[in-house]
Amino acid sequence: MCQGYYRHAEGYTPEWEGMADFRGRIVHPQTWPEDLDYQGQRVVVIGSGATAATVLPAMAPDCAHITMLQRSPTFFRIGRNAIDIADELRRLQVDESWIHEIVRRKILYEQAVFTQRCLSEPEVVKQELLAGVRHYVGPDYDIETHFTPGYRPWQQRLAFIPDGDMFKGIAEGKASVVTDEIERFTETGILLKSGNLLEADIIVTATGFNLCVLGDIDFTIDGTPSSSRTP
Repeated sequence: MCQGYYRHAEGYTPEWEGMADFRGRIVHPQTWPEDLDYQGQRVVVIGSGATAATVLPAMAPDCAHITMLQRSPTFFRIGRNAIDIADELRRLQVDESWIHEIVRRKILYEQAVFTQRCLSEPEVVKQELLAGVRHYVGPDYDIETHFTPGYRPWQQRLAFIPDGDMFKGIAEGKASVVTDEIERFTETGILLKSGNLLEADIIVTATGFNLCVLGDIDFTIDGTPSSSRTP
């Protein structure tokens, strides 16, 4: 089966107490409403994975403020949103099929080296990743609380931040990160277990997808239907 393992027609949104009380809008990135106007609005994005790290910098310029609410920190790897060798090969008029293969091999090689370093020198890699964050948010930012996970790099997925765009929004004050757990939704936002209230006009649930192992295909075994839907 090569269809992937998520049901992309819908996203996964947990059921939190008080969701019906919230007077704003709750949206999932997978089913983004075309009429969503977040100009000048207060936005809370629940989650800290690749989706949240993409949504935050995309919305930050137009929101009044956007907050990424995470239960625990994630490792982020920052890099240029460009591949120099591809540009150089194009200037040399190398065939595009060659460029594709060369760039593909380069990326796979660099990822393999990085993964091996995460295993052989995890503390060194950890400090490199945190130094990349610190470069954008400054020495006084609470990196220990918001960007230092309790696991070594690559024990869980890393999210790539192109050109540090998410951290630029944080440094400019357009975005912020809160590390806490949700107690319940209220009429005006989210009450956290710390007792703090996050005010919001829009809440984005960047909370993942539903598992779909066999692509919702109706398989049969000796003529007997076998359900392919995963609960």
